[in-house]
Amino acid sequence: MSPEEIAAIEEYIIANEGWHQRAYSDSLGIPTVGVGFNLLRDDAPTKLRALGLDCDAVRLGRLALSDEQVGALLALDLEKAMAGVAALVPGWSALAPARRKALVDMAFNLGVGGLAKFSRLLAAVNREDWQSAEAEIVDSLYYRQVGTRARRNADAIRHGT
Repeated sequence: MSPEEIAAIEEYIIANEGWHQRAYSDSLGIPTVGVGFNLLRDDAPTKLRALGLDCDAVRLGRLALSDEQVGALLALDLEKAMAGVAALVPGWSALAPARRKALVDMAFNLGVGGLAKFSRLLAAVNREDWQSAEAEIVDSLYYRQVGTRARRNADAIRHGT
């Protein structure tokens, strides 16, 4: 992927998740910081310590992240999401950029393991059955919970734009 495409994906995820220097509770009540960085995930303390941060202080809102720290966490999670989608979709590099962006956004939001559970979606993507792929997104708890973001992703998968 080109640096421009990676930047577009990053901007899309930031638009969906927001940019937060202080901890907040996400829509499910999970303490989160940065760009959708779940503070309860197993690797949160390690990743925050690597940036010189105390996880408990961040989670309790006593410590704010700098823009550089938010960006560092985002870069790590974005890289993981892109690699995960590439592993799940053998024809990843041939997909339209809008489809790649939607799949990376889903992997970022759900985790690569969460996206992997969408086996019928991934099968439809891998056979380029865009109507069925869209239907798998629309007929999911993800779609009902996430709303407009999921609708945008479903549209991008269906139409490639």
